[in-house]
Amino acid sequence: MQKTLPKIRGKKPNVGLYRQAVRCGKLNCRCSSGELHKGYFYLMWREAGKQRKRYVPLRFVAELRAAMDRIRSRRDSAEERTRTSLAELREVRARLRAL
Repeated sequence: MQKTLPKIRGKKPNVGLYRQAVRCGKLNCRCSSGELHKGYFYLMWREAGKQRKRYVPLRFVAELRAAMDRIRSRRDSAEERTRTSLAELREVRARLRAL
């Protein structure tokens, strides 16, 4: 039984967590007539032009969402620092040109 999140090799900058409805493949199941099983979560990303996905067990979904939110907020704050630094740099250049 899997006790940790699935490992994804390499750097994945654009990873998304998606809920997907699936068909189990049993002949007498309700999903064979079109009513799919819902609530299965997958990490999806592109790698070398191909879409990849990994199943995420339900018990890890909240933890994974929290981790993705932390990563997103760090990235957003880093982008904000970059914008601020560039604005300050432009201001300094403008002052130097005025001299």
